[in-house]
Amino acid sequence: MMPELNDIEELWHDLKRHHRAHQTFAGPDNLYDAIHEAVLMLNRERDRHPLANRRIAA
Repeated sequence: MMPELNDIEELWHDLKRHHRAHQTFAGPDNLYDAIHEAVLMLNRERDRHPLANRRIAA
């Protein structure tokens, strides 16, 4: 069970565990770019319509 986290801690947890796990970076600029890209991906996922990926039986 995870301790209570504030919003930004939950985001960092998700980024580190699912989007940037097991990666190394050549320097701070590469890390910055990778974090920025991951945040954009998360925002795109959140902005999708909640029923967009569900199939409706006819």
